[in-house]
Amino acid sequence: MSRAVSISRRRLLRGMGGAALTIPLLPSLAGESFAQATTSPKRFIFIFTANGQKAVNWWPKWQPAWTDLGPNARHAPLQTEGNGAITPILGPEFQPVMSKLLLLRGLDHYRHGGAGHLAHAPLSGSPEEVMPTIDQVLAYSNKVYPTAPAVRSVHMLVKQEFQSAGTQASVDASLDYVPHETDVTASYNRLFGDFVDPTMVDPVEEQRRALELGVIDRLRGDYDALTKHPRLSADDRVRLEQHLALVHDLHARLAAAGNGPACSKPDAPAPLSSADDTNLPMITKDNIDLLVSAIKCDRTRVATLMLCPQTDLRNFGFLGLSAGEHHELSHSDDDYARNALREINNWYAKQVAYLLNELDVVEDPTSDRTYLDNTVVYWGNEDGCNDFDAHKPFALPVLLAGGGGGYFDTGRYVDYRHHGTPIHYGDCNSGGGEPTDDLGRPYNSLLISLMTAMGLEASDWESSPGVGFGNYDDNYCNNYSQAEGRQPLPYLTT
Repeated sequence: MSRAVSISRRRLLRGMGGAALTIPLLPSLAGESFAQATTSPKRFIFIFTANGQKAVNWWPKWQPAWTDLGPNARHAPLQTEGNGAITPILGPEFQPVMSKLLLLRGLDHYRHGGAGHLAHAPLSGSPEEVMPTIDQVLAYSNKVYPTAPAVRSVHMLVKQEFQSAGTQASVDASLDYVPHETDVTASYNRLFGDFVDPTMVDPVEEQRRALELGVIDRLRGDYDALTKHPRLSADDRVRLEQHLALVHDLHARLAAAGNGPACSKPDAPAPLSSADDTNLPMITKDNIDLLVSAIKCDRTRVATLMLCPQTDLRNFGFLGLSAGEHHELSHSDDDYARNALREINNWYAKQVAYLLNELDVVEDPTSDRTYLDNTVVYWGNEDGCNDFDAHKPFALPVLLAGGGGGYFDTGRYVDYRHHGTPIHYGDCNSGGGEPTDDLGRPYNSLLISLMTAMGLEASDWESSPGVGFGNYDDNYCNNYSQAEGRQPLPYLTT
């Protein structure tokens, strides 16, 4: 007959109480690499496309179940149509990450923005003058990089041979454009040329992991002994078994972490001619795959990916389009143009969805957060949304993805418009001109929200207290609140 384990009341209470305290702290025993995973860094990725969007294609067709949030603000859960698409542009490819998206409506530039084609406008808040962009503020922040990084920021541009490379989405503090790399091989060499593959086994790390697993094994043994104690109450047994399940789970996660990190050095991309229209999909994929690898290997935490130059002039023959290039079509409002633009922008959307899904793999084994969860991804455009001429600085198309490490409350469609107050481009709302949409909020607030999500404070981007970020001159028809535009957007956080 087996003898009951002799455990004093003090040891029993210490075991029971200690379990509650010790188990949440156990990941700290798991060594440097495991501990780092519990405080995963935040990253920022901006994805650029050009020529605006047709409102009929960009915004949802389904009727949102709106809930008022406050004056001129409401939200609804994101949902899909019967075909699985969120909108005609945001197709079924976004379904796996829909709970991690924020679709924002009602964001306008202060300025008239007559130029129409400035790739830096989405990140600078200035549709005309050259001003610093938030990616460069982030790239040189010690809150994003507490220690010197391998590459502060990476800038990729996917273009065809005939297209100009002289369009940049990034501007530094000296008001100089940051060049975007058009050769994916050059980007690869910059990011991974001196990189040592971490999948190579480190014997010291393996020995440390074995010791850590041994500690957890001993703890499991203690718990097994406690469950057999005759004085253990039914309630305490349930509580102990719940803790034991956590210990088993932690053991499995730690053992899985020993199978190798998600980071591995990618193969160099094969050279492809950008003169050939049919190579564009593969060149785009090569850039995205490289960027995903750079994020997973922590080679950089700040990136801009231009899927096309500003004023995109491609014909998209590989999509079967027979007439008109992207820019020309964006100035038309006939049925062919609307359908062709839907095909073009849906193709761009598929590239965005591919990047998001590639990032949505577990990074932190203790919380199940993915790389996407720890990243702020912003897909933006140089121009806005309407159905007559997309080159307007109002109703800007904004899609955010990832939670910024839990900062954003995602899975929602958020509307900031002043309903019943249409904005007419070119005549200060006197009733003439083409209505673009109802009046929105200052776009600059979005940029402040993005920097705040990355852990920055106003003193990190303001030259003097209260000035905000971006251009606040030429307040179009005095429509916008300067005070609102100098603050983060409301109702976005958890």
